[in-house]
Amino acid sequence: MHDTTGHALHTEDAYLSKTVCGLRIDLMLLRSNPDDPVVSGRFAESLESLASNSISWGFQDINRLAQALLRVMLDLKSRIQSWDDSTAQVLADGLDVLETLVYDWENEFQRRSAVVRLVNSLTP
Repeated sequence: MHDTTGHALHTEDAYLSKTVCGLRIDLMLLRSNPDDPVVSGRFAESLESLASNSISWGFQDINRLAQALLRVMLDLKSRIQSWDDSTAQVLADGLDVLETLVYDWENEFQRRSAVVRLVNSLTP
């Protein structure tokens, strides 16, 4: 038994971590200028990409949360919702949970990799 998915899964984790970091930077920029269409668009696109990629990798919780945050951004864009401190806090809280989900997934990946390595070492 060989762990052939290790590199691909580690790459996915790096993508997820990098995306959440970029979202945090964009949220900081949006807090100072919520009407910036470039940053708002990039934030929404990153959430959409994160949701799409996470579902294809089997991360349903990350997908659901990214979709919910994307709905908030789309509501802001269509003026269904207005930007205020509570909206910014909801987005920040969502990013905190996304970060926790990515961290938990990384720990699960490490645990599974350790099991595979141990089984491989025991298999003649």
